[in-house]
Amino acid sequence: MSEARARVLVAESDPAAIAVYREALGSEPGIQLTLAGDALDAMRACQQEAPDLTIAGSGLLAADDWALARQLHHRADERGIIVMVSDAGDCDRRHEALMRGVDEFLRRPVDVASVLAKVRGMLRLKRAYDRLRLDRDEMERLHVQLSERFEQLMKLLVSILDMSLPGAADRGIRVARLADRVADKFSVPSELRKDLDIAARLYELGRLVMITPESHSTVGTDAWAVAVATRDILDRVEGLKGAAEVVGSMFENWDGTGMPSHLLQGQIPLRSRILRAVLDYDGELEGGRGARPAEVMARLMEHKAARYDPLVLVHLESVVDAGAGASEKTDRRVIPIASLETGMVLADDLYTASGIKLLARGTRLGAAAIESLLRRHRVEPLLHGACVKIDKVA
Repeated sequence: MSEARARVLVAESDPAAIAVYREALGSEPGIQLTLAGDALDAMRACQQEAPDLTIAGSGLLAADDWALARQLHHRADERGIIVMVSDAGDCDRRHEALMRGVDEFLRRPVDVASVLAKVRGMLRLKRAYDRLRLDRDEMERLHVQLSERFEQLMKLLVSILDMSLPGAADRGIRVARLADRVADKFSVPSELRKDLDIAARLYELGRLVMITPESHSTVGTDAWAVAVATRDILDRVEGLKGAAEVVGSMFENWDGTGMPSHLLQGQIPLRSRILRAVLDYDGELEGGRGARPAEVMARLMEHKAARYDPLVLVHLESVVDAGAGASEKTDRRVIPIASLETGMVLADDLYTASGIKLLARGTRLGAAAIESLLRRHRVEPLLHGACVKIDKVA
């Protein structure tokens, strides 16, 4: 709504009332007055001018036809305020009007003073509504911008990590996806899974600050020391502090013998317990020993209730038995969102960076689904792509 020129529509058929509105508002500074003699003219004026304030005589809001009120509320994000003229004792009519979207009432018979007071008050309220709407739109824009910058930061950190430690990005993706499935067994809320995802993708970051010029490697460095170094890096960045907590406690043991703080059982954050088990599982499976998933799980089970949370291993084993981990390298591939094609089948649930689930594993992509993903990708980039079955990629 313009501060200098408020659009006021008066829908009234009573000549005496029209004369009052002309006297009260016709020369009022900052008001553009439009008069409509019936509901049809009022609806035309509404479509053409989008009034900031509409005053409607009760005769134009008939009990059996509230088309004018519906029209005035059609564009809810920019709609004006509706003031209905009513008799003092017409309580039932006023209640119905409120249910139909009328905002305020002007008592009949109208006079210049009451019209001016009501219009000025309602226009102040409209200006406040408009400022709130603009503030809301700006906040949404800033939120999208902040999300995009955060994703860019994540992409940069993963790229730096992968350039220094080839294969780190792929390892992070594998660990993150498997950790998410285990977290699902515990019904971990999506907003908490975001930190788990970041921790899984960046858990090796500490290796970069522990590489010495002499050795050019971190071989021989305790894994928990690397995790603490990663924690200290992530804790310096706003938005990564939750992930820092997950990484910092991932080498605490269930029996209290872990590092660095010797936390015991439930003292260890659940997401840290999940990440530890999944990380060790992936390391054993991808370590070049040719072990099968069941064999790797058997090795981990040897340390149940000592190194690992027993329930985490139970859920991890159920995920592995369902084929979630065993097929990671053999029948799936992560591809960019822009490269998706109709007929492809998702090999994993597809989430946004903020943890919102978009599509379920097993979904066969159609043209409409891909277009929807592309629109979402433009607003909130899905930088990690989508995991699809390889036999649908060729």
